Amino acid sequence: MYQRIILTIYILLTILLFNSCDTNKSEKMERIVSGIKVENYHYDLGKIQTSLCTQYPFYYSIQNITSRDVHIDSVEVSCSCLHIDHSPTELKEFQKDSIVGHIDVMDLKGKFSRSLYVNLNNGEVLLLRVTGIVE
Repeated sequence: MYQRIILTIYILLTILLFNSCDTNKSEKMERIVSGIKVENYHYDLGKIQTSLCTQYPFYYSIQNITSRDVHIDSVEVSCSCLHIDHSPTELKEFQKDSIVGHIDVMDLKGKFSRSLYVNLNNGEVLLLRVTGIVE
């Protein structure tokens, strides 16, 4: 009987732990720059705890909505806590891809807002934002 209760508590705590590291809390906000459309340019991690998880992934779904190829020169980050794991260098006409990265919140406290700058080859910049609150 006690083993079943302990097992149930263990399973509930495990589910709680994994849900607290879930970062799929992005707001629905669309931005278009030079034919590149990103649906959720503001990625909000919500309230997070460094005791549960220190690296939180984020991703932006981007699409070329034009009939011409668009080149991405670079993706720059506003601080060393942001890391880009994948970014396309070119989007063919009407192609979709993702910019994927993670933020290390170990040294962050309180409310934070960090920026990513997607530099396009025509000189324009697509601004993306990662925000949250570290408790």
